Amino acid sequence: MTMMNDNTLRRIIRSPKFRKDIRKAEKQGKNIDLADWVITKLANDEPLPAKHRDHALTGN
Repeated sequence: MTMMNDNTLRRIIRSPKFRKDIRKAEKQGKNIDLADWVITKLANDEPLPAKHRDHALTGN
């Protein structure tokens, strides 16, 4: 699936793996609206709120 509009600078191509992961998340009852919102923001080169910006991973 490709998301584009006249103002979009980036072209988002969702791989089969990504689509499978989204379907799996939906089956698990997870809300994927946030993921769609973030992808749309990134595709339009809009800044993300600090909560959703890239960050170092923690853990073992």
